Amino acid sequence: MRFRGLRVGLSGVRGRGGKKGGGEVEEGVGVSGVKVWRGVPEGRVVKQYSVGLTKIYIVESGAFYKYVVADPEVDGRALRRLGEALEEFVQSVDPSLFLDVGRREEALKVLRSGLAKLGVRDDTLLYFAERELLGFGPLDPVLRDRQLENVECKGPGKPLNVVHVEFGRIESNMVFSEAELDSLVQRLVFKAGKSCSAASPKVDNALLPGVGRLTATCGREISGGSSFVVRIFPERPWTVLGLLERNTLSPEVAAYLWLAVEYKMPILIAGEMGSGKTSYANAILGLAPPDRRIGTAEDVAEFNIPHLNWQKYLTDERRGIDLFELVKLLLRANVDYVVINEIRGAEES
Repeated sequence: MRFRGLRVGLSGVRGRGGKKGGGEVEEGVGVSGVKVWRGVPEGRVVKQYSVGLTKIYIVESGAFYKYVVADPEVDGRALRRLGEALEEFVQSVDPSLFLDVGRREEALKVLRSGLAKLGVRDDTLLYFAERELLGFGPLDPVLRDRQLENVECKGPGKPLNVVHVEFGRIESNMVFSEAELDSLVQRLVFKAGKSCSAASPKVDNALLPGVGRLTATCGREISGGSSFVVRIFPERPWTVLGLLERNTLSPEVAAYLWLAVEYKMPILIAGEMGSGKTSYANAILGLAPPDRRIGTAEDVAEFNIPHLNWQKYLTDERRGIDLFELVKLLLRANVDYVVINEIRGAEES
């Protein structure tokens, strides 16, 4: 994958009339195998907001809603020039700077300075450059949209779906070809610090830094093409008060759970996928008295517990440390509560 070495090109711009290169971009542009979208809302716009310079429209389309992504307008020639500048820029910088999440601000300064020396100063072009080198390409505004809970791609040629906090699961205007989707999945997997190949064609419960949990398949070994699901973590941890305000928890049940936590009663939270099990667990743990110690065992860091005495352990597949090993460790760590984020099989129960 070219992105691994920061070999990034914004080539293959499709202009009006089917010509490559000059002119206004109509549908999308090739960016390391993915697209920048020019969504046009057709129907009644029921909600509109921005993520970066990208516009998001929720459009009423017949009996359904549609999630429309509209990137800022940019001339095809300017975009091709940006691609050439990026190709030149990445040959003169330390790749590790752009792969270290903790050095994002430093990398952004280097990127802006380097492109300015190459004659690229336009804010829109810098926006595309930033999300290409430091983000997730044209998928970046979708993964940064905190009004989404899930981003789901079933395969090539199929519209990407999102799960919106207000409108539920809705279809988007984003569709990827097989080559584009293969490249995008490899980018996501690489960002999560994992690998995906014909020998190992799946990635399960990987952490996308600053975004959420990634599950993906690559190629056609076990699916009809590459696919992925990203579970976007909330910016702020869920609390019992927040659940009460949303009427998803009654005062009586909240009081019962408070007593259950106070007296260290065992609690099992069960439900379908995406029903809010982790959110409820996170909120309930916030009821623990401040002088008690909470220990969590997770395969992906999903908990964000507002508690001072929180001991967090994570599995490590490469070292053979699974949830069972972490639970044994927690039992010796003098914690008042042992919490497992997810039980999916007999070996974990």
